[in-house]
Amino acid sequence: MKKVTFELEKNKIYNVYSKYEYDRTQIDSTLYQYCYKKISDFEWLKIKIELHIYKTQEMPVHIDSVHNTILN
Repeated sequence: MKKVTFELEKNKIYNVYSKYEYDRTQIDSTLYQYCYKKISDFEWLKIKIELHIYKTQEMPVHIDSVHNTILN
């Protein structure tokens, strides 16, 4: 026989939002779209290049992190 118990003193109450206050729809990130072939390889490369240009020309990047902006 299995038994489940709860300690009511340790319960926590969290504020939640109704579906009208908070959008719970799926977020289709670019990586998600690429992994599930919802965008083409060409679109993926274009986005990657745009991000690289932004990171190397517009975004302030710490000198120790510059190597992370190299386009692979």
